[in-house]
Amino acid sequence: NPDIKAQRSVQVVAATEYNFKLWRRPFKFTAEVYYKYLDNLISYNVENVKIVYSALNDAKGYATGIDLKWSGEFIEGLESWIALSLMKTSENIVNDSYYNSNNEEVKPGYLPRPTDQPFAVNLFFQDHFPGIPSFRIHLNFVFASGLPYSYPNGQRTYINNHGREVALRTSMYKRVDVGFSYMFLEQTRDRMKHKNKALRTIKNMGLFFEVFNLLGTSNVSSYKWFSIVGGRQTAVPDYLTGRLFNLKFLIEI
Repeated sequence: NPDIKAQRSVQVVAATEYNFKLWRRPFKFTAEVYYKYLDNLISYNVENVKIVYSALNDAKGYATGIDLKWSGEFIEGLESWIALSLMKTSENIVNDSYYNSNNEEVKPGYLPRPTDQPFAVNLFFQDHFPGIPSFRIHLNFVFASGLPYSYPNGQRTYINNHGREVALRTSMYKRVDVGFSYMFLEQTRDRMKHKNKALRTIKNMGLFFEVFNLLGTSNVSSYKWFSIVGGRQTAVPDYLTGRLFNLKFLIEI
């Protein structure tokens, strides 16, 4: 489409940061509130893992939310944090409509965008083995609401038993990660101790072993649609990678 216009937005962000001491160790609380008005949007839907764009400036929308994070040294010398994000993002597609079960035309107005995720919680915690500060373990917890998805024809809503328009959403996202690390060199501890100039240029050096999705949770990535008897369609979920092992060696200069 040679006549397409660039998508645009007007954004307003307010942020604050508070540093304080707790248990004689440094902590920080940050908060951000934002609102983004979106115009000239090119609407899209996700079919399986393929993004299908309309190739038209056919929508306007908004995104608004708040991000909160509390971080600090719950264990001395190691930073951990807990974060909470709340967000709502919707769009109004020009001239869109569908017919309900009574064969009445419905103009849905603002509907959740494919990226709409009302909440997400992340907890990251580090600790070290007693007497061996270089040998550490970390845990990462993620819990978030599901994302909207659509029928193959792009319709984003269905009518539930109470007659309300409700976005189709994937199931909740849940993941637990665990990791082990051994730091051979650390900027805060070892960097200036070495006479070797090459070693003194290295900020951090360590070996990491991580297990992502430790519990093997089946998180949905998308849905495939199949026709069944009577011309109806049913959705079959595709799942993200299950348990994953990762080994890495890190050198930071």
